[in-house]
Amino acid sequence: MKFRRLTIDDKALFETYLTDAQPPIWEYNFFTVFTWDFEDKRRLWHNEDFLLVYAVYQGKCVFLPPYLKHPGAFIPAIETIENNCPCPHREVRIRGLSREQADTLALRGYEITVSRDDSDYIYLSDDLKYLRGKPFHAKRNFVNRFTEAYAFEFREYEDGDFPSFLALFDRWQEESPHETLLQERAAIIRALENRAALELKIGVMVIDGAVRGYSLSAFNPDGAVHTGFEKADTAYRGIYQALNQMAAQRFFADGVLVNRQEDMGIEGLRRAKESYNPVRLLEKYKARRVLT
Repeated sequence: MKFRRLTIDDKALFETYLTDAQPPIWEYNFFTVFTWDFEDKRRLWHNEDFLLVYAVYQGKCVFLPPYLKHPGAFIPAIETIENNCPCPHREVRIRGLSREQADTLALRGYEITVSRDDSDYIYLSDDLKYLRGKPFHAKRNFVNRFTEAYAFEFREYEDGDFPSFLALFDRWQEESPHETLLQERAAIIRALENRAALELKIGVMVIDGAVRGYSLSAFNPDGAVHTGFEKADTAYRGIYQALNQMAAQRFFADGVLVNRQEDMGIEGLRRAKESYNPVRLLEKYKARRVLT
């Protein structure tokens, strides 16, 4: 068997393997998988029962959790990895596993780890859209103050916005430095360049004639939302809260789950994500084994 490179044309293929049985983690969303592959390292192989994706980073081979047409395909998928191992030194790593999958792999000799930093934040779309009740009182206040203080326009992305997006990101980077920002910038560019094929919904906040905030989201076939990027100029008080709500109101259906991804252990990001009262912190496991 031969793994091949991942391309934008694989979106439809990926979606044939997404079922309601699979959790709404970012590893099961083509938008995220594709946009963060800006170095063109991901490789895939599939048959009628499962799809496998891996990449080699800094000498380490990392698989996404197998995409399964049915639960019974998990062990055959793992056996395929083990029998056709493409990894340097035959060291297999798999991320994004459920607890049940991790327990199964532990019985096969895999070392299992889990980190709070890798957990996905899952929200109800209705909470983000309507900000109802006491838990969202502070968020409503921020939105109200924003709408009263600024002459703004919230609209969808236009072709001429591209330079403004990058300029905003670069200003934001100066205020909120962390080690993944160069990679994130490359992923945003890849997303914007492929926005039509990815069927993205991109909300843009314009104030004083300039882009001051934006939000990019994609949708799985079951309606689950994956918000991959959200940036704003914090000089405008309440802009993040307003951007979040207006994007949800414009683009998200009622009654669906929204994945706003991990916090990567970044303290400020963790506080922000927790403040929106996730309905679930989706724990994901990693497995590692050196094959003999």
